[in-house]
Amino acid sequence: VSAAACTAVIVSVSSAIMGVWGGMLSMLLLVPVVIIGAYMVEKDSPFWLSAAGTGVTMFASMGVVMLIISALTGMDIVTALSQTLQQAFASSGALGDSMLSMMTQMGLLTAQGGGSVDISSIDAATREQLIAALVMMVDTMLRLEIPMQMATGSVAAGLLGQAVLRKGVLSRGEKVDYPPLRTWTVPKGWGRVLGATLAALYVLTLIVPSFTSSMFYVFTGVFEQIFALQGIAAVCYYLNEKGKGRVAQGIVFALGYFAIRPAAILIGIADQTFDVVHRR
Repeated sequence: VSAAACTAVIVSVSSAIMGVWGGMLSMLLLVPVVIIGAYMVEKDSPFWLSAAGTGVTMFASMGVVMLIISALTGMDIVTALSQTLQQAFASSGALGDSMLSMMTQMGLLTAQGGGSVDISSIDAATREQLIAALVMMVDTMLRLEIPMQMATGSVAAGLLGQAVLRKGVLSRGEKVDYPPLRTWTVPKGWGRVLGATLAALYVLTLIVPSFTSSMFYVFTGVFEQIFALQGIAAVCYYLNEKGKGRVAQGIVFALGYFAIRPAAILIGIADQTFDVVHRR
């Protein structure tokens, strides 16, 4: 019930901000995930199987939403976003020129003659060239970032979504399979598979970058997500052994997942390799 209520709130907010289509797309994205996740909890499916099912559902829902957007716009979602950005800057006047100038000064864009440009020196030809460079940069970034966010978002939806659902069931006094976060760990065999795959993809990016760069980027995001969670779990285990309560562990999760994820990833890799907190 709580998951359904949260979903309804998100859909309502999306509708208020982005209109009816925004609400419908949010509903298509979230409702299947909530239904599948709750169904697997009700059927007493094991936690890890339920997390996998929820994650796959999230990935499929994202794909369906992107297909719908592509059908509505008549082009793929990245091209649609790039064209929207181009039109926005082309009609933004002085505000757009100031942003383009700022980006050249930050080194994100380079004018035709090289270097940065002042807002007063931006003419029609320079503006067109800078907008084209910006659109190309954003287009390239989105074609890498969207698949990576789909993959990492699915992992997060599967693991954290099931954790939240099962914590809610436990709070009602009912029994359900829920391994505490502090016990989460990648099996040794799977850890080797993940590490070997990452290394193989890295080597392939040096040999055939045009074919494997995007795969390496996406897999790196998933790898970092998994070992960030393992690092957080290791620290939470250590705190639990020292008698620290849920508040301290909640702070560790927030910091490790949102603020200092690189540190959490390093701790996760160290825990996987050396079992630094002796959880195994």
